[in-house]
Amino acid sequence: MKRIAILTAALCVVLAAAGCGDSDTGCEPDCAGKKCGPDGCGGDCSPGCGAGETCGADGLCECTPNCAGKCCGDDRCGEACPNTCVPGEVCDPDTCTCVPDCGPTFHLCDDGLCHECCGNDHCQPDEICNADHTCVFPPHTRVLVLDEQGGTPIVNAGVTIHATPNDLTASTDIDGVADFDGIEPDIGNPASISASHPAYHYVTVVNVESNDIIVYLTRLHNLSTAGGFRDEFDFSRIVCEPGDSCEVNVGLAGASLSGNLFNMNLDMLLGEQVMVHIELGGTSEDLLMPAGLALGLNQTWFKEFFSPTAAPGARVAWGLGGKINLVDMIEVLGPYISGGDVDQARLMVQVLDMCQGNYTAIVPGVEIAPIPKVIDVDDINGNGDTTDLVADYDNFPPLPGGPMVLEVPRDRTMIFSVAPLPAGAGGYIYDSVFILAGVLVRGAGLVPLGAGAGLDVVSADDLPDGVVEDIVVTVAEVAGRLPEDQVRRVVLALAMDTTTGDIGWRSLAGQVLFVDEFSGTHILPPFRAPATVTYDPLDRRASIADLPAGTDYLHMIFDGPANSTWQVLAPPAEGAFDLPAAPPFGDRADAMTLVAVELANGVSYQDLPAFNDTNMNILIELVTAFAITTQSDSIMNSSCDDCATTTGSASTLALLGMLLGLAVLRSYRR
Repeated sequence: MKRIAILTAALCVVLAAAGCGDSDTGCEPDCAGKKCGPDGCGGDCSPGCGAGETCGADGLCECTPNCAGKCCGDDRCGEACPNTCVPGEVCDPDTCTCVPDCGPTFHLCDDGLCHECCGNDHCQPDEICNADHTCVFPPHTRVLVLDEQGGTPIVNAGVTIHATPNDLTASTDIDGVADFDGIEPDIGNPASISASHPAYHYVTVVNVESNDIIVYLTRLHNLSTAGGFRDEFDFSRIVCEPGDSCEVNVGLAGASLSGNLFNMNLDMLLGEQVMVHIELGGTSEDLLMPAGLALGLNQTWFKEFFSPTAAPGARVAWGLGGKINLVDMIEVLGPYISGGDVDQARLMVQVLDMCQGNYTAIVPGVEIAPIPKVIDVDDINGNGDTTDLVADYDNFPPLPGGPMVLEVPRDRTMIFSVAPLPAGAGGYIYDSVFILAGVLVRGAGLVPLGAGAGLDVVSADDLPDGVVEDIVVTVAEVAGRLPEDQVRRVVLALAMDTTTGDIGWRSLAGQVLFVDEFSGTHILPPFRAPATVTYDPLDRRASIADLPAGTDYLHMIFDGPANSTWQVLAPPAEGAFDLPAAPPFGDRADAMTLVAVELANGVSYQDLPAFNDTNMNILIELVTAFAITTQSDSIMNSSCDDCATTTGSASTLALLGMLLGLAVLRSYRR
């Protein structure tokens, strides 16, 4: 212990010699009120200055402004650097940047550009700001479904947008509108849209490039009702030329044919067939005749009153008729009446030639109202069934103004030069050409005023060479019977194969010409060869090849029960086409008809479902040429007992060209 004390004392002596513990003789640091600078004892006061600061004489840190390389912005000391930006530039954040002048209606967005909107708050309440900084309505599609004949909305029609992964469906409201949110077809994102209703033919439009479309549906014929008119012809103004006997009075009446080109209903043109009792020369027979036909010999009427059926609404009644020499009729019809083979095309040409000089009648403003059908207790339709329904012909109303006066002759001549008919692997595709001339009446439909025909083979000794001589057609003028601003003069030219027998796939080609007057020589372009088609209803797939050049769209028609159809409009494309799944109202996927259509100049496929003056509602005015391939077994097949009640589209087109003469001929061959 003593030793430790001695060592401690010695240490203190040493330290004392160095000034240790002697405060009176050492330096006391002076940092009172200072944050920096000398402390008076060779050190620095704490805490010292930060980056960008200097220590002042008062021992306080001072900020050093830094505006090097800046034209604006913060000088780092809470002040602004001198702003050298020129007008049109802004400081962002310390660099002069040019900013667009967006004006009062646009907004400067984060990308530094002016846009209509930068967010939804810049748009109306029912709009959104899309990725392009544009105020738009949310994706939406509107489909308007209208009745083709009346232009009225169809309520509770089913509308389907065929989308991926699932179809979207909706029903039309009281205005005929079906709305879809979240989808909007456009040029880069087309969609197929179907409209269906159990009382109408279905329609599908493939690859629509618009979100606002209109679809017209054609009403199915109501099998329990029928409308029409019943009256007689006035032949008193027909002049019988010297030397003619004019014993036979013959006339055919009908109503204007409404509907688009590919669903015209022949029933509504001629009426159904009815049994007529004929007694002549001590013999009698019951024959089927079109309800629109009137036929008499001198003062004896075999069928005095015509009673064609017609589509509901305002129609134009028309009549074609005249006086024919009995000897001429027997010369033409004799071989067929006696049981000879019927060469339909040649017979048609002969009958049309025989009737070229007949007269016409037009009665506008005829209102057609359907009335209930009645039980066919007398079997007037000749089908052997006395329990089915037929039109109540006897109670059809008369025409306004009395009997139909045949007074305007078919005295205008048109000549049609036909290009050589196309040839296929088995020979020439068509063997005859038929011409129908008439007028399209706004809101009422087609009124025939004349017809003619020509053949490739004109005699039994002739061989097919694809050449049809010029066809002469006599036509009656409107002659003030209809307002000129309500009509368009039209010619329908049809090339067809009239071969009878087992038909299978058949072909028909047509051209539609609008003319200013019924006169002159017209050179018809070549008729188109039909496409090649196969169709399997089991897998709902059609295979299409060899489309004619210039095809603008495809009109596919699939048959269903009770003469219903599913009509599909599509852009022209070869290959496979799959019919969509059946709507809830039932399927229509039986035999198929394909129409390859060329549209008029300036009209595109996308115009057909659009809200414009060139949509599908006036299709007959938009088509210039077409070629049909069909599975229908009634095209040009006048030997079938049910031809007058066949509503297949291809059949209707073919028979339309024959109606002026074949209506008479059916009464001679059942």
